[in-house]
Amino acid sequence: MPGDIIAPIPGDVREADLGTHRLAYADLGSGEPIVFLHGGLMDHQSWGNQLPLADQFRLILPDTRGLGRSGGADLPATYAAFAEDAIGLMDWLGLARTSLVGFSDGGCSALHAAISYPDRIANLVLIGTPYSLASYNDGVVDHFRAMRQEGFEASARPLVQECPASALMGPNRLN
Repeated sequence: MPGDIIAPIPGDVREADLGTHRLAYADLGSGEPIVFLHGGLMDHQSWGNQLPLADQFRLILPDTRGLGRSGGADLPATYAAFAEDAIGLMDWLGLARTSLVGFSDGGCSALHAAISYPDRIANLVLIGTPYSLASYNDGVVDHFRAMRQEGFEASARPLVQECPASALMGPNRLN
């Protein structure tokens, strides 16, 4: 629609049964597949401006577990788990190897997938992706630490409520 900042994704959302939960995804275009992993607290709709790529590539746009239309909000919300979901979706779709594009948290998940399954990842594109908290600018981690769950509305999704707690946990925070 003219004036939209992000173009809406057309078509139906599909579901892959990963055993412990269902992962919602859009599947558009044809050609070499590319899996796009969105940033935290977003969903597959955030990739709407990449739709012109569907003229040459198959765009696979999953919702991260617990976000968008995907299930699994009660399961661990870690980058390693999200990476396993991406590989599980590839298996569901019969894709032996594909390219991954990840933005922010999706980039961290894509990086985990590439490290754990290098033979499954043809290309890796990371956008705004920190490898560790040490790569953040001064003050950002302190800002994470200052966040408190009690400031969120009671109706917020469990994953949203857990984000500040995740930022406060041990040496492997945010992974």
